[in-house]
Amino acid sequence: MSAPDHIAISLTSPPERDTMLTLATRSITFLSINNPQVRLKTIEAIFTPDTVWFDSDGSGHHGHDGVLAHSTIVMDRQDGTVHSPAEDVKVCQNIATSRWRVVPEGTEGDPGQAPSQLGGNVIVVEGAKIKVLWSYLDNFQPPLRPSPEG
Repeated sequence: MSAPDHIAISLTSPPERDTMLTLATRSITFLSINNPQVRLKTIEAIFTPDTVWFDSDGSGHHGHDGVLAHSTIVMDRQDGTVHSPAEDVKVCQNIATSRWRVVPEGTEGDPGQAPSQLGGNVIVVEGAKIKVLWSYLDNFQPPLRPSPEG
């Protein structure tokens, strides 16, 4: 799918707050689904077909296939870890922000576990699905993400 030169967002009434909270949380946790077929089903359930994911590395990924392909790369670099919510989701109309942390698998319930990464997501929702996802990092772990210099 070629990259769009603009993103159109419908100005219909915003989704219910519970929908926004669920989508914001699932925009984090889908990165912990190891089975690619199950992950694709989740992507199709929470993202619009023309979704765009702008990741912290400066890349943009379009549509369900683009989100699946990039999520596979992210997960391969972070093998043995899970993405879990770190704070409460904030909602304003059809926009939500969420904070996340990456921790070793099996430790996500341990508040004392130091994360290997901290970051956040901003989502824009159209209808009841994510139209745009921006992800950012608070800290940078070179083994997990290569530097732009190589």
